[in-house]
Amino acid sequence: MLVYSFDNDICFRAEYFFHNVYSDPNENIKDYEKFNRALNSKYGSTYREDLIWTNENFKLDNPDEYAEAVEVGLLGMYCEWRTDRTKLSNLLFGENYKCYMIIRYESLNPIEVESTPEEDKQDLGNGL
Repeated sequence: MLVYSFDNDICFRAEYFFHNVYSDPNENIKDYEKFNRALNSKYGSTYREDLIWTNENFKLDNPDEYAEAVEVGLLGMYCEWRTDRTKLSNLLFGENYKCYMIIRYESLNPIEVESTPEEDKQDLGNGL
C-alpha cells in the first residue's frame, strides 16, 4: 500500500507499507536487509540504525533469534538516511506473528505556501 500525506495541498510524506506472509519469519529480515542495501546504494551510508526493544527483559543477544522477536512485537528494526531535503527510513516491526515494513520518504524542509491576495479573497468568498 502507498500512502501520501499532504499539508495545504503539498505532499510532505510518502510511505510504502508492506505485509508479506512467510512461513519462515527470517524472510522478513531478508526483505528488510534487501531494501536497506538498495537505499544504501542510492543514498549512501545510514544516518541512524537502531534495534528497538519493546521490553528490555526480553532483549536477545543472538541475531539469529531477531526474526521471531520482530514477529511477536518484542523488536523493531530501524534505519534512516538523510539528504539535504529528505529523511528516508525503513522500519520493520510486528505483532501477533505478523510482520510489517514501512519505507518512508519525508520532507525535511516543508514548503511554506503563501497565498496571493486574490486567492485570499476567493477563500473568503467560498466560506460565505
